[in-house]
Amino acid sequence: MDGTVGELLDLTLRAEREALKFYEELARRFAHVPRVTSFWQEMAEDEREHIRLVELAASGLTPEQLAEPADPRMLHMARNAILFSAQAALDRIQNLNDAYEAASELEYGEVNVVFQFIVLHYLDDKIREQLAEHYAERHLRRLRLLGSIGGLEYRENIPAQE
Repeated sequence: MDGTVGELLDLTLRAEREALKFYEELARRFAHVPRVTSFWQEMAEDEREHIRLVELAASGLTPEQLAEPADPRMLHMARNAILFSAQAALDRIQNLNDAYEAASELEYGEVNVVFQFIVLHYLDDKIREQLAEHYAERHLRRLRLLGSIGGLEYRENIPAQE
């Protein structure tokens, strides 16, 4: 179960890229509701920023640092995070509430815990100070906002489009 910091970063990038695909497709599927489309586009933009920051963290480490043993708990969580399949989640989405539920599961899952760990442990102090809370909480605030749009019945009555 041992792994390196480099593996941890690679796994995290894979998970963040899968989340990006998920949000981009949700934006497409709900293009008939501009307010909702905008929400999913913002979530996708956050994922692009997560990818940029993980890549920045990786580029700032030496080959020796990348080869060091990774935190076992974070490595385990990253391995679980890559089990998320955007397509499998999308296959279950019939309406906005389904999308909201799937996004909530993703955002409250392991990928954001691992991302936050990487921000706190592998980014420059100056960048870390600017980002530590900002990115982890931004997605969750947006999900709460989406949850407040119209309520459950409203969300269930907005169909996803293929």
